[in-house]
Amino acid sequence: MRNRIVKFCLLAAVVAMCTQVADAQTKKPTRAKSKKTVTKNNNSKNPALTPPVVKDTVPAVVVPEADLKIEAPRPSLRNDYAFEHNLVKERTPLAYEHIREDDATYVQRVWREIDVHEKMNVPFNYKAEGDQGNQRFIMILLGAIKKGEITAFSAAGGDDRFTTPMQFKEIAELLVGKPQVKQVPDWKADPDGSKGLQKILSSHKSLMQMMLLNAIG
Repeated sequence: MRNRIVKFCLLAAVVAMCTQVADAQTKKPTRAKSKKTVTKNNNSKNPALTPPVVKDTVPAVVVPEADLKIEAPRPSLRNDYAFEHNLVKERTPLAYEHIREDDATYVQRVWREIDVHEKMNVPFNYKAEGDQGNQRFIMILLGAIKKGEITAFSAAGGDDRFTTPMQFKEIAELLVGKPQVKQVPDWKADPDGSKGLQKILSSHKSLMQMMLLNAIG
């Protein structure tokens, strides 16, 4: 009986040792993970590899607009007459209504041209400064058109039915001329022309110049 107990204990000890060896073989040793260092490519910030940005030295072309310089009226601060000129200032015009179509027994359209060469219209031909500004007839018309008091219409193509209103800018282009912009070499800043510098010149073709060019052509 004692021999059996001893054999059983030895067998249990052998089994225990085998299981420990098997567990030791199945477990793998854990290694410490090494951190990898990533090197960043800084070629984009390298001034030697990145080409420099070329700036355009030619300024942007700004096309000027045709404009008529109409000076603002400068009224007199003192009365230079023996009486006050308040008749026109204080008078209120009456708003007349249009007549009924049935009441119009006779209709006639009258076209009148104001000729400054006529004796009664000669004062409109001189540059007289008054409280209302320049008293030339053309300047009176242009000033009223610019303020929006009257409307100018185009007569292009023989149109006499007031169908196409004109803006003050269009009238200025007809009288002063349409601005022309061109680039020429800037010899003052670039004498030998090696830098390629340009400057902008603007010019106007007046109505008289355009008429002469059309007559020659």
